[in-house]
Amino acid sequence: MTAPSVLSFPPASSRTVWNWLIVALPILTSILAFGYLADWQRIFPQMLQLMAEDLARANRPTYDSAEVASELMSLFFELFFSPWLWTSFILGWGGYAASVRFAVLDVRALTGRGFFQPFPWAWTFLSPLVYVIGRHVVVRRQGSTERAPLMVSVISQSLAFVAMTYWTVVLTMQALELMLPMVFAR
Repeated sequence: MTAPSVLSFPPASSRTVWNWLIVALPILTSILAFGYLADWQRIFPQMLQLMAEDLARANRPTYDSAEVASELMSLFFELFFSPWLWTSFILGWGGYAASVRFAVLDVRALTGRGFFQPFPWAWTFLSPLVYVIGRHVVVRRQGSTERAPLMVSVISQSLAFVAMTYWTVVLTMQALELMLPMVFAR
């Protein structure tokens, strides 16, 4: 005689605040990165213009490059010591560490709700997005129907990637716009 089969009930809800915090932290750091890019977009053309003027004056007999070098260094330090840069740097690493901690708490919460072998929290070291995707796959196989955190995470990461690509193209075009006339003038 065989043992009676145990009825399998779907686990409780897979919605946890920890998962939503893992989704939200990269959005916050992306917003801070855009603040720094606004500084960069304001200062970078000034730096290129100074370099272009420096090259145009280089052949003059009374030319002294120390003044231009001083201006360039002050613009460089303005970028390097930008509050946006350091805030996004510190909060980025802090958010990364917090994501790992939140993943540990999320795994504990899922285990407490009856999910068998939730997605391992250590995958968050690779990327919070990897954890959110893996978590979604595992809890979905165990009866959860929640999709919102995955969708929000994928859409926000995709939008951030598209925006960063756009900004990179804009800055490159600004640089080429200032530099190409110098190249063809020689």
